[in-house]
Amino acid sequence: MGLSTGAGRELASDSLQLLSAGLADLCFGPEVLRLEVYGSIVGLFELNNLGVAVASPVEDYFLAVDEMEEGPDKEAVAKLTQPLLDALDAEYAASAEATAFLALQSCINHSCDPACTAACDTGDRTATVLAQRDIKAGEEITLSYMDVSLSYRELRDYGFVCRCERCKAEATALRKKAAPGGKGGMRVGKRR
Repeated sequence: MGLSTGAGRELASDSLQLLSAGLADLCFGPEVLRLEVYGSIVGLFELNNLGVAVASPVEDYFLAVDEMEEGPDKEAVAKLTQPLLDALDAEYAASAEATAFLALQSCINHSCDPACTAACDTGDRTATVLAQRDIKAGEEITLSYMDVSLSYRELRDYGFVCRCERCKAEATALRKKAAPGGKGGMRVGKRR
């Protein structure tokens, strides 16, 4: 989350106010609750977290109710839960999206053409890094920090310039397209 944008700064400020209000007993210095420090921490987290899908706890609950022994207890629970199940319809099984911050996975550099993907097992809180292709000896292990379908221009919102082979090729193509004799497109470089 870049604090350079108005929306990013406002979001960080609102979030920090809520956090500060929720911390009744400060166990760390007030300098951590300054917007610049907090924004940097949130930004680092956003760049290094891993998106995960968490199984629906609602579905787990309804399955546990189904597995209860027939009798008055199950009938009482079903009487309470059946209206909820009817209201939710199939939505009760929808997984929740979450993020995880895992130390080793966050040390792997980004590439828009990554050698690996990461998956998180929420049961034991570990990440598994899986090779997506053969990796040569000495080749860097990379992951994509964001949606790999984004264009080179769209990646600028993440606050860094990607120098992977795919982005270098796209940047070169954009420069050629913007050059005299090209077919128009985005100008790269200084404005005149």
